[in-house]
Amino acid sequence: MAFNTLKQVFISAPILMHWVPDVQLVVETNASDYALAAILSIMTKDNEIHPIAFHSWTFSALELNYDVITKNYLRYLKHSKFGDTS
Repeated sequence: MAFNTLKQVFISAPILMHWVPDVQLVVETNASDYALAAILSIMTKDNEIHPIAFHSWTFSALELNYDVITKNYLRYLKHSKFGDTS
């Protein structure tokens, strides 16, 4: 029953939305010992946050040895190119 409920939520609710011009953007980032992630969302008129894009990165063997400060810097560096397709 829980599986069917979860399945219904995924197929009925918008998981990713399209970008809407002139709407506030929300960027969330996080880094752990093994990976980093970012979610780009829009804030609707109802103050609901809906994701429009996401990015994740698993650290390489070399990056796993970085200290916390360097991993956080890497998080900002990689996510500054979040929408960059070049």
